[in-house]
Amino acid sequence: VQVDFRGKSYCVYGTSVEEHDLYTFYFSDITTLTAIAEEYELSHPSVMLVMLDNYDEVFEGKKESAKSTILGVIDESLEAFFGETNGFFRRLSHDRFLAVVEQRHLEQMIESRFHILDTVREKTKEKGITVTLSIGVGAGGTTLYESESFASQALDMALGRGGDQAAV
Repeated sequence: VQVDFRGKSYCVYGTSVEEHDLYTFYFSDITTLTAIAEEYELSHPSVMLVMLDNYDEVFEGKKESAKSTILGVIDESLEAFFGETNGFFRRLSHDRFLAVVEQRHLEQMIESRFHILDTVREKTKEKGITVTLSIGVGAGGTTLYESESFASQALDMALGRGGDQAAV
């Protein structure tokens, strides 16, 4: 069994000689191994696909200067959100973004209920236009390709439920 004691982790093995009521326990220090395994899990990459839900409707008939202002607000918000991580994000098209973040930061995003959704909605509402985001997250894939596939499926799910939400 694994036992944690005074800040260290041990793997404990036992043997017995029943005819003499003799028991022997071996404590093997696995603290370093446990720390490496935990770091490996926390640094596993997750893929996020972000989409502006109502891009065509919102910007239809708007002046280029208004579009630039709103898109600037969205870009700044996303940069700040992903800037809190050690991951990255890139624009794929006028209404799509790709981000890759570590599992440790994804857990924080989930705990905050993806506050970027509220931030973008509020900041664009201040400019007179309400823009919403949908986020699809692919986590736990054995490869980045598989995680991206999970993210695409999650984004489809979020959009199918009306958008303005994140699906993991």
